[in-house]
Amino acid sequence: MTRLSVKKLFRRCLLIALISVATGCTSVKQMPSSTFNEVERSLVTELKVEELKHSPIVVPVIEVLKEDLVLETSVKEEKLVDYISTKFKVSKKIALNVVNLANKHAHETFPKRDDILAIIAVESQYDIFALAQGCYGLMQIQRKSHKKSLKGRSLHNPDVNVELGSQILNQYFVLLNDSRKAAVLSFNAGIGNYKNKRFRLEYYEKYSAELRALSKL
Repeated sequence: MTRLSVKKLFRRCLLIALISVATGCTSVKQMPSSTFNEVERSLVTELKVEELKHSPIVVPVIEVLKEDLVLETSVKEEKLVDYISTKFKVSKKIALNVVNLANKHAHETFPKRDDILAIIAVESQYDIFALAQGCYGLMQIQRKSHKKSLKGRSLHNPDVNVELGSQILNQYFVLLNDSRKAAVLSFNAGIGNYKNKRFRLEYYEKYSAELRALSKL
């Protein structure tokens, strides 16, 4: 039995779906073999839209899929911005900028966008100029502990703040056996304090509650 990689299987399924929509066929058996083979050759090249321009069957369907995806994404982002603006009493412009920064600095593993937003909610309630006990900005980064990483940059710069905060969370995540809980608690208490069991569990509970709220949007 031949094994298909996930990537190849995805291509195959997408190919079948595209031709089904374009030709009205309900099964692979009903599809003209010449059409199937022609489009399959195009999709083998990483499904780049530019390389599908010569296929009159696929392009209209691709455009529809792209439009639907953009619409879905924009609606979700709009709900997220409205939620942040209303709950934390910040302008929609600030909320949108922070969401964009969370998207920009998210990691494939951890933290993802919503993890970053949940930390910001707990740490600063989206106050760009928040300052408490030597910690600055959206993610309340301690300047003296991260002087080398800052290199003269300001923690009140939201882009710098979220970039560094995301890096710290990711580093803790990797160091602590890919444990999200350990990374979050270490971010709040410091990794040394976490290892010595000096941390506040309620911090993680607040983060988790905000994460659940974001997931429902």
